[in-house]
Formats: sequence, structure tokens, C-alpha cells
Amino acid sequence: MQPAHLRRGCYEPAKEDFIAACENTLHFIGGVPAAIVPDNLKAAVTKSSRYEPTLNETFEDFADHYGTTILPARAYRPRDKALVEGR
Repeated sequence: MQPAHLRRGCYEPAKEDFIAACENTLHFIGGVPAAIVPDNLKAAVTKSSRYEPTLNETFEDFADHYGTTILPARAYRPRDKALVEGR
């Protein structure tokens, strides 16, 4: 059974939890994509901007370690997000 805060849909993951989930995903798929496109959650993006978003320093170090690029999705641009979110 899930905790109540997860069922309500208002869960904002902590930075460490988010990075661990990304790392587990990379291990699961057995590789690293050229770019990771996260939403503008606080665990990934410190300051949202249309042209120059400021990434969380720890998440940026994670990307450097795995040799990938972080390209945060623009706010209010469903085409930047996964197909499942646009439908």
C-alpha cells in the first residue's frame, strides 16, 4: 500500500530521491540516453527560465558523471514532455 501523500498526487520528491530514481532507471534500461528531459521540479531545476534554466548542482554533477545532458522541459509546453502527458 502506498503512503497517503503518494496517493493524493502532491508528492514532491527530495533531491536525493529524484537522483536515486534517475540512477536506478539508467541501470534498469542498461544505458544512458544522450539527454534527460525532466519536468521543472525543484529537485532538478533551481530556477526555471525559457532559455537558460539553472539546474540543481547535484543533478548537474549526476549528469556529468554519466556523460549525459539535462534539458528541462519548458513550462506550459506539452510537446517537450512525454507523449503520455500530452494526451
